[in-house]
Amino acid sequence: AQEVYGKAPNAAEISKSLETETITDDDMYNEAAYMLWRFMALYPQNPLSDDSAFTMVNINLDKEDYEESLSLCNQYTVRYPESDYHSSFQYMKALSLFLMRRYSEAVSTAEIVAEGESDDENLANYILGQIFHTERKPAEAINYYRRVEEIFPDAKEAIEYFEAKSISMEEVTNFKPGD
Repeated sequence: AQEVYGKAPNAAEISKSLETETITDDDMYNEAAYMLWRFMALYPQNPLSDDSAFTMVNINLDKEDYEESLSLCNQYTVRYPESDYHSSFQYMKALSLFLMRRYSEAVSTAEIVAEGESDDENLANYILGQIFHTERKPAEAINYYRRVEEIFPDAKEAIEYFEAKSISMEEVTNFKPGD
C-alpha cells in the first residue's frame, strides 16, 4: 500500500510504460487506501495500524478531500490515543481545517500541537503563521513565523514581507491648463 501510494504522483508515466489502459493517480490513491483500510480492518491491534491510518489521512490530503481527512483524523485520535502519530493526526486536522478555510477551528487545533513537544510542533507553528497571514493579521503571523524562521525559508520571507517599509502613491495624472 505504501509503495502504491508513493508512486501515485507518477501514474501517467507508469501507465505509458505498461502500455495498458490509462492508470490515474486517483486510481493508485484509491487502491492504496483500499489496501490500508483492509489491513486495519483485518488487523486492528497490529502495531502498524496507526501507521496505516497516518498514510490514509495523507492520501486524502493528496486527493484534496479535506472533509474526509478531517473525519479520519477525528476517528484516529480516538482510536489510537497512545500512538506516536497522535500529534500528527492533530496537525493534519488543523491543516484540513485551514484548507477548508475554517480558520478559527484550525487555530484552536494547531495551537494544541504548537504548545506541545512533538515532532509536529514546528509544522503547527508554521501553519498558525499561515493562517494569520491569510487572515491579514500580520502581528500574529510574525509571532508564529519567528518560531520557525530558521526551519522554513518561507516563514523568514513572510516576516521580511510584513516588516518591509513601503511607500506608495496613487497614480499621478498630469493635466494641462484647459484640459
